[in-house]
Amino acid sequence: MQFSVNYDTTLGTLIWNLDFLVVFTAALVCMIALTIWKAPWSTKNKLRHKNTICLAWMAFLTISLIGFLWIRQSDLDARTYWNGVFRNYAQGFATTITSLKHEKIPPDMSGLESPYYKPLLELCIAWQNENPELACVCTFKRIDADTYVYVLGPEADYNRDGRIEGEIEIYNPPGTVYLFEGENDSDLLAAFQTRKPHVSEFPFHYSGKNMVCAVIPLYNANLSIDSALMVDFHADIWLRNVAAARKQPLLSLIIVLFLLLVSTVAVILTREYFLRLREVLDQVEASEIMYRKIFDNSFDAIALVRNGQCVLHNRKLSQLYGLKDEEISGKPFPPPFAEKTPGETDAAEKFATHVQAALEGTPQVFEGALFRGEQKIHAEIALDTIDLDGEKYLLCNSRDLSERYRAVEAEQASRAKSEFLATISHEIRTPLNGVIGFSDLLIASDLPPKQMEFVRLIKESGKSLLYLINDVLDFSKIEAGKMEIEHQPFSIYETVESVFGILGARAEEGGLELCGVFDPKIPQTVVGDAGRVRQVLLNLVSNAIKFTETGGVKVRVSLDTKSVFTVEDRSDFADRFCNIRVDVIDTGIGIPDERKYRLFQSFSQVDSSSSRKYGGTGLGLAITLRLVQLMGGTIDFHSVSEEGSCFWFVLPLETPTQTQRRAPENIYRGLPLVRNCRVAVVASNEMERESLAEQLSIWGMDVDSYRDGEEAAAALDRAEQPYRLFVVDREQEQFTERPDLRDVAVIYIQSMKGNAGGHEELGSRPFRRYLVKPVYNTHLWESILVLLTGAENSLESHHGKAVFKSEAVESFPESESTSLPILVAEDNRVNQIVIREILTNAGYSCEIVENGFKATEAVFAKDFGLLLMDCQMPEMDGFAATVAIRKRESQLGRACIPIIALTANAMQGDEQKCLDAGMDAYCVKPITPEILLATIRRMLVGS
Repeated sequence: MQFSVNYDTTLGTLIWNLDFLVVFTAALVCMIALTIWKAPWSTKNKLRHKNTICLAWMAFLTISLIGFLWIRQSDLDARTYWNGVFRNYAQGFATTITSLKHEKIPPDMSGLESPYYKPLLELCIAWQNENPELACVCTFKRIDADTYVYVLGPEADYNRDGRIEGEIEIYNPPGTVYLFEGENDSDLLAAFQTRKPHVSEFPFHYSGKNMVCAVIPLYNANLSIDSALMVDFHADIWLRNVAAARKQPLLSLIIVLFLLLVSTVAVILTREYFLRLREVLDQVEASEIMYRKIFDNSFDAIALVRNGQCVLHNRKLSQLYGLKDEEISGKPFPPPFAEKTPGETDAAEKFATHVQAALEGTPQVFEGALFRGEQKIHAEIALDTIDLDGEKYLLCNSRDLSERYRAVEAEQASRAKSEFLATISHEIRTPLNGVIGFSDLLIASDLPPKQMEFVRLIKESGKSLLYLINDVLDFSKIEAGKMEIEHQPFSIYETVESVFGILGARAEEGGLELCGVFDPKIPQTVVGDAGRVRQVLLNLVSNAIKFTETGGVKVRVSLDTKSVFTVEDRSDFADRFCNIRVDVIDTGIGIPDERKYRLFQSFSQVDSSSSRKYGGTGLGLAITLRLVQLMGGTIDFHSVSEEGSCFWFVLPLETPTQTQRRAPENIYRGLPLVRNCRVAVVASNEMERESLAEQLSIWGMDVDSYRDGEEAAAALDRAEQPYRLFVVDREQEQFTERPDLRDVAVIYIQSMKGNAGGHEELGSRPFRRYLVKPVYNTHLWESILVLLTGAENSLESHHGKAVFKSEAVESFPESESTSLPILVAEDNRVNQIVIREILTNAGYSCEIVENGFKATEAVFAKDFGLLLMDCQMPEMDGFAATVAIRKRESQLGRACIPIIALTANAMQGDEQKCLDAGMDAYCVKPITPEILLATIRRMLVGS
């Protein structure tokens, strides 16, 4: 730092502080490198050093700031000290000059003649020559504020080269005006202004040298200041000593920063070491925990054996043997087995034999019986040896096979139950076929009324037994998880109305009304299991009829927008599915609150006493609940004792694709034509009246309802606007004969047993229509549309022309004309008679054989139009006979004869089994004449 530099500049200041800057920059670079080395933002695993790095930076900045302030203060203290030295030195010169009468020297050329001038000049030159630190000693006298002249201005060898030369080294006689330049000018002015000695705060650059200027004011005789002594010192000693004063704090800063960097690196490395060590230990611990959990939660019971003693085992082993841990650890393995059972080798001896073989190097896997107390456990045991730390251990794996054995036993029991149910079903259906078949034949004959009633009771009893069998079989299928739900397009209207056709006669016999109300927004076609929906409805409506003595039963079908279902996590549920809600409302006995819990329970009824009034097995609602759940829906009810009940269920049914839709898609295309049409409903039964009014209102009509003809006639007389349509119960039809109603449309609702010939009047009375109870919604709409608009709806439904006749009417359909007889293969004598009578009464001729072998011969000995094949017959059953017939037909190139299976087997898969054997259709016993004849007619027409 002692080279010639002008420190009184920005560059000079930087050079003066270069020692600190070098140290700070080096430490900063190290900190940056350290930060980059373990940058907390670089990777996830280095985030753990973030706090260390942050603390190191805070310490670095703090130490640097403290070090800089310490160096600065040492610098200032050294400057103050050496400025004081130079000031005192100059003060001694000033005292000497003052004592030698300096004030008496004139400040002009005349001063050369002053006797005081020459001694003082020689003294100043001597000071300059003798003291190497002095560069120049001179005095000035102030003339005015801006003018200073030399009094003493001897030549000075500023550069100490031994020669007095150059502009600044020339002699200045008294009176020479001082030209202000350089740092000493400000020192001179400051001394005169403050009247105090002044020393340069920092060396200045002058004549290629670093100088320090000291200016001492000189007092005259009257103690005023008009002159000053200026002493220029070489700054080398000043610079050396001040620089030396900065070294101690600088070295301390270097040491502290070095220690900070080293300690930070040490902390990071140490922390990383311990963190890695902790990670390794954590991994080891986690691995230990993981493997221990796997070991303890293994499905197998595991034991590690050394020298015949168990050194390690899992919980499964304790559970398998039924022993505590302390009874196994360190004890001989395996634990003592029970004594050998009759007919078996002793378990301990058997185990020891396998252990010896495993120790000799042959892995062993075998099944054995373990004994836990009195309980026998079937287990699969695997033995092998492993080497651990140079020692041989026996590894024993034991797997409990008890569940598998129980599953096999359960499967055998389930198969036995299924076979038992199938056998019982077949054996009961076979005699039932005779009971119900002969009952049908007797009902079709001319019997006296009393005998006819007896026969009907016999038939109803047979049907009740058949329903019981069907319920038990369905319940068995559901419990076994073998009930499958179909997904086929069907009409919800037809499904509900088919239930009306089945139960309409039963409702009428009880004096009840069976009514339906449909929301026109329901799709005409939906996709689901129509048979199971019909079964649910049959159960609910049948129960409602059974427990209702007066009034009626109403079935309301609507769209449910409140229920939320998730069907196989389909995101397009709202677009592809609709929630169909069906309410079955009755006016029956209701259900007391304290007995509601019995509903939907298997073999349980609300009234469980032995003298209960209403029959039944208690399976209907339990099956209904399970069927609704299998179809993805919900079912519930609300009921008030002695006031009635409402059972409802909601099903999420898929809307069909365009190719699945049935035409016409919308049966209510004419709704705008009848909207706001005034309609009167006249019926004495409240359920019937309310249901009709509700349905007509849903269609947008303006409906009034009346209890009887008199009330309707009185209202008609008061009416300001005429009615366009009357819907009248046949019992209240008298008032419609009024002359003013001759041209008004009337729909008469009549019972099945009523005058069915009323429809013959249509030709002479075109504004009259007759519908049979229970009223089908589709038929009611068809009639309204024809009467009010004259337009046919072209409704293609399964009812055909059944507007005037219920499907429940018991009669045999007319046969298709055929010249070929029907071959019947049936071994049961009763069934032979029933089938023969059904076919004969329908106009068919038939021949009967007793087994499949004879059926196979007869088919190829004579031409038959169709073959009715029983499935279970002696010598050759129906399946084998069908296979033989189809094989021979193929060999001979003959057309296949239609074969209809007649079987009492009604379990799941029986129909498919018949079709797989080559049969064309399937009819279950007991035979329903209508179903059998319809199937025959379909086969014959198809052939």
